[in-house]
Amino acid sequence: MSARSGESVSLDHYIRASLRSSWIGTIQSVFDCALFWQPPMHHFKAMAYRRLLGVRFQGECIIACGVRILEPGNLVIGNYCSLASGCIIECRDKVIIGDNTIVGPQTFITTGGHALADLSPTRKAICIGRNVFIGARAIVLPGVQIGDNATVGAGAVVVKNVPPCTVVGGVPAHEVRRIERRSKIWTGLGEIEC
Repeated sequence: MSARSGESVSLDHYIRASLRSSWIGTIQSVFDCALFWQPPMHHFKAMAYRRLLGVRFQGECIIACGVRILEPGNLVIGNYCSLASGCIIECRDKVIIGDNTIVGPQTFITTGGHALADLSPTRKAICIGRNVFIGARAIVLPGVQIGDNATVGAGAVVVKNVPPCTVVGGVPAHEVRRIERRSKIWTGLGEIEC
C-alpha cells in the first residue's frame, strides 16, 4: 500500500467519523427541548436514543436537556435512572449505570484518557452501581467502579473505586462517611422501593 492510498483511507475514516458524530449531535439537539424530559414525553426521547443512537436502556429513564453522550452504543442505563441537564458521558469504552441512579447536572463521566509515557489514547470501562447519587459537576474518571447505594458529592473528582454505601467528596474524592443501604430512592419518575 502506498502512502497516498493510506492517506485516502485515513481521510475516508475521518469523514465517516465526522458524519457519524454530526448525526449523533443532531439527534441529541433535536430532543433538547424540555418537553421531551417530562412524563410521558420522556418515552419518545428514550425511544429515539435507543433506536437511532444505540443506547441500551433496561427500562424507564429520564434524559434532561443538554445531555451529551459520545459513542452512545457503549452506554447501558438501568431502570428508573435520571441524567440531569448538561451531563456529558464520553463512552469510548463501556459505561454501565445501574438501576435507580441519579446523575446530577453538568456531571462529566469519561472512559478515555492518555498514557503518561507517550500520551497515547487509553480507555477503561466505568461501572456505576444501583441506587447511586452523583452530585452536580462531579467528574468520574476512567476505570472507576462506584458501588451500590454510594453518593458522590457535588464537584468531586472520582479517581478510584467507591465502596458500596459510602459518601465521597473532594478532589480527589475520598470517603466522607458510611451510610445505611437505601430502602427507597426518589427519582425523576417518583419514589422507588429498592
